[in-house]
Amino acid sequence: MSKITLLIAILFCVTLSYSQTKIAKLTFENDPTSTSPEITDMSYTVSPAEFTDFSNSTKPRYFIRSKDADVMHTNLVRNTDLGEYSFGVRDNNQNSNVTPSFLNLESVDISGYDNIQFKIYLAIDTDAPRWDASNSAGGTTRDYVDFEYGLDGGTPTQFLYIRSDDTNNNNTEPWIDLDLDGVQDAELTNTFTQYTIDIPTSSSNILDISIEFNLDGLGEDIVIDNIEIWGTPIGCSGSAIWDGNLWSNGSGPDINTPARIEGDYNTDVDGDFSACYLIVSSGATLTITENHFVEVSGLVDISTGSNLIIENKGTLVQHEDSANFILVPTATSKFIKTTEYLNNWYDYTYWSSPVHGLTINTSPFADTFRRYWFNGSNYVDNQIEILNTNTYTPGQDDIDDNGDDWQVAGNAMTIAPGTGIVASRKAAGFSPGTYDYEFSGRLNTGVIDVNVSYNATNNGLYWNLLGNPYPGALDFDAFATHNSDVIEGAAYLWSQATPPSSNASGSDAKNFAQDYIIINSGSGSVNNNPDTLLDYIPSAQSFFVVMKKTVPINTVTFNNSMRVTNPASNAQFFKSSNSKQASAKANKLWINLTTNSGGFNQVLLAYVDGATDKFDGLAYDAPRNLSSGLPFIIYTSIDEKLGEKYAIQGKSVSSLNASEIVPLGFSTSISSGRLYTLSIGHFQGEFFNTNSVFLKDNLLGLEHNLSDSEYAFTSESGDFSDRFEIVYTSKVLSDDISNANEELLKIYNLQDKKLMFKAAKGLSVQEVVLYDVLGRKLYEVKGQNNTETFSFNNLSQTAYVAKVRLSNNQLLTRKIVLN
Repeated sequence: MSKITLLIAILFCVTLSYSQTKIAKLTFENDPTSTSPEITDMSYTVSPAEFTDFSNSTKPRYFIRSKDADVMHTNLVRNTDLGEYSFGVRDNNQNSNVTPSFLNLESVDISGYDNIQFKIYLAIDTDAPRWDASNSAGGTTRDYVDFEYGLDGGTPTQFLYIRSDDTNNNNTEPWIDLDLDGVQDAELTNTFTQYTIDIPTSSSNILDISIEFNLDGLGEDIVIDNIEIWGTPIGCSGSAIWDGNLWSNGSGPDINTPARIEGDYNTDVDGDFSACYLIVSSGATLTITENHFVEVSGLVDISTGSNLIIENKGTLVQHEDSANFILVPTATSKFIKTTEYLNNWYDYTYWSSPVHGLTINTSPFADTFRRYWFNGSNYVDNQIEILNTNTYTPGQDDIDDNGDDWQVAGNAMTIAPGTGIVASRKAAGFSPGTYDYEFSGRLNTGVIDVNVSYNATNNGLYWNLLGNPYPGALDFDAFATHNSDVIEGAAYLWSQATPPSSNASGSDAKNFAQDYIIINSGSGSVNNNPDTLLDYIPSAQSFFVVMKKTVPINTVTFNNSMRVTNPASNAQFFKSSNSKQASAKANKLWINLTTNSGGFNQVLLAYVDGATDKFDGLAYDAPRNLSSGLPFIIYTSIDEKLGEKYAIQGKSVSSLNASEIVPLGFSTSISSGRLYTLSIGHFQGEFFNTNSVFLKDNLLGLEHNLSDSEYAFTSESGDFSDRFEIVYTSKVLSDDISNANEELLKIYNLQDKKLMFKAAKGLSVQEVVLYDVLGRKLYEVKGQNNTETFSFNNLSQTAYVAKVRLSNNQLLTRKIVLN
């Protein structure tokens, strides 16, 4: 083989330049065909297939990943960091005419890095090395190992060469030519030694490595281990080292500065920080505490003997999709998540795993009882069950017809990143409260593709259960936008608020109400807790989405750009008090329905860009789950979608005016004895900051200012789609206000913004309430005389509405103009 001479820098020192960061590694501790290679970032392929041949015990042949003893590596000297496995080659080519063997490292992502370095541990095991070099007579190279690299699919280039220094076929020790000048630079021994070679790159994205082995069958061998690719993140400069008390640069790192933790660091005490990349050094522990974060542009490396602990509601973010998370075997990484309050052992929590490669048996769910995953390909919803009676009518109820959509998650099942698992506690030893779940292992990062599925015979929605794969909150808007060709723009998050009931439809004797928090990407979210909003998918949380029926794509993608740094976004499991800053200008109104027994329901009206008053898809208009089974709900409706009940309705921005009328439906299965209350839960936007919201009760003929106070009512059981309306102008301000009974009350406009109210003979003025034309109450004053004069100095000269109560308890309404 001809050699291409290059000027390649040689680094014999095995200590790291601080500017370098590990991009990827291959430890050989895991089979590359494994579904959970927890401690390897590169996989490899071989040609031909791996083999061993011990038919001749004195001259065995092998080309395989193995433990040393498995291939008679009896004399190797290695440090503990190298683990148990390596890749050994011996006598792979007993006939020099046979094609050599190859080990290939393909498609290593080096985008965003320069100053690329290749590192490898090498050793030989034979007591009497038998490597041959060129036969002087024939000129044939007998024994060699050749290394080549390729950039972005270009022509391979040789960068390292190993052969014997003998020219007379005398079987000598192999030596390494590190600079390709034909001169020996180092000799291989039975002690593993690391070698580092620079690989020249220029704005390259993909690195391929090919290692060619040609050992011709007289006892030649070589062993390789722990291959690593290092580089300098583009844009990183300087350094910040934490010694346990102070940062070396005084101020600490920022997003363009590498950070190294050499002493224990706790964000609760030492503060949040950002870094270009992050190394936690041997013996140090980095703890990210509740409501705190660490954000890193690129790689996170948890080095030998170091620890990373992310406590409940803590957040780690990596921004670049190429950013790896490296965890060596002797380091630890723990992610702790706390459940909501569980009242009963059978209460379910919907989970996803932030750690790569866990099985049920190696996850926190090993000690739980009921564990299930959702099989979208089994889900068919063509019938409506009537109150869990096994009787049906045609239609959809968001429940699988034969109950085989939920599948048991066995101990050997791998929890794939981006998928969902549901689990309950065990009855034994359970007591009401919250429970901590500890996930240990390599944290997920970068691009994650997840398969979604459906059954073509299903006439209902194509439901799939996904999960936030990252150790921090996920921006659902960004996720839905990126996958808009595959899924509808709404997420449904389980939040159990009611116990199972024999009347709730489903496959069991008792079933849970399908009680979901709903987030959609265009309008916002509704919760089932009266004091919180949820705009992001919290860490370790799974959620339902609906596939589009018109698109045959069966994969959704998560990436690091969807991860959220703001610690408030990850502050609560199922819920968060944080609102998206990007949507702060939109006018949104949340209406709450509660009962005197503690129940809760909520709807959202969102006047946002992109929405119309018609159905705009789940990204703006999210219906309630048909199988909710909740005892009472409120909902809005859309004319073209008769019979559907919406928890979130996006509406045209131009519809928000004084003439807007929004029907508010109410449904309850409770026969009597319950007191219901409607109130404003939240609002945002300029309109709702300056205008009142009124509730019209069409059944009772009443109008109530919800901006002033909540509205209480009672009801029989049933569905009342037209009982209530939301309006933004009071009926007392309409043009049909008459001056009937004018003889009972006269109003005189005096100077200096004073009004005189004169009642008929024998009556007195008891109370005057003054409103502006938008229905906002401005003044409330009391009287006791036949004639009362009040000063309204703070008002401008414009139109108002006065409500006056007389001593006979008669309420009169008058329009006035203040001079």
